Amino acid sequence: MRASSLWGLWSTEATLVVDSDAERLPRGIRDVDDLRDAAVEIADRELALVDAAVSRFRGDSEINRIASDLPRGVSISALLTEYVGAALDAARLTEGAVDPTLGRHLSALGYDRDIALILDDDDRPVRAVATDVAGWQRVELRGRGLRVPADRALDLGATAKALAADRVAATIAARLDCSVLLSLGGDVSTAGPEPRDGWHVRVQDLPDEPA
Repeated sequence: MRASSLWGLWSTEATLVVDSDAERLPRGIRDVDDLRDAAVEIADRELALVDAAVSRFRGDSEINRIASDLPRGVSISALLTEYVGAALDAARLTEGAVDPTLGRHLSALGYDRDIALILDDDDRPVRAVATDVAGWQRVELRGRGLRVPADRALDLGATAKALAADRVAATIAARLDCSVLLSLGGDVSTAGPEPRDGWHVRVQDLPDEPA
């Protein structure tokens, strides 16, 4: 049995699919539609926590509330620690091609609010190009202690959706004992036992291009 849900999230789309046999449904879950609804509730709750921790576009997010203290060093939440750690791992693995310290540069170029609000005259997203030297190697993350140089600002957007997809899919699978596929704007993660017919993911850039 399989059911899915699609909703708008972070100026993109979230797609959640759950799959389970009737005999595996958790107590209190009557059918696969109930299972889907329970999974969406978990996803909404978990993704709200992520947004409150890492969003560069919310004044009340943790990453913005601590920004003025970062040059001196500050203790951060376990959730934000995980997301900063993942961003720094990505920087190391890509030798700086993915740099989570370009927040100030992106804001200076106009990317200072949600991408849906930043459109040029042709209704296309503004393209921002930063050419400064990467600064991720100057970030210090020791346990839950974080220090970022005063001339840098964190932007975790390059890795946050992917990590969120992994975390939320795993959480749903563990709590509801089902198979889960979650896509957050194209960052796709699966968790739980593989469905009998597997997962089939369509990959396509534009509607009129090959898929």
